[in-house]
Amino acid sequence: MRWRRRRPPTPAPSPEAQDALAEAREARETSEQGLQEVCERWPEVREVTSSLRAHRERNGFRAMFERALLKEGEA
Repeated sequence: MRWRRRRPPTPAPSPEAQDALAEAREARETSEQGLQEVCERWPEVREVTSSLRAHRERNGFRAMFERALLKEGEA
């Protein structure tokens, strides 16, 4: 039969460490909030990009750019 050893109590963090932890928590919360805001805007971004893609296809921008780049490469 094994006896479980008691773990020594963890010492309380120093005031500097507590300040650093509080700062790290605040930074994490701020970044998580920013990520949430970005995720909420994702449908809007998809809508704009699909609209631009359709516009580019209708106007033939791709062919126009290809022709311009080919001519520039020849010169």
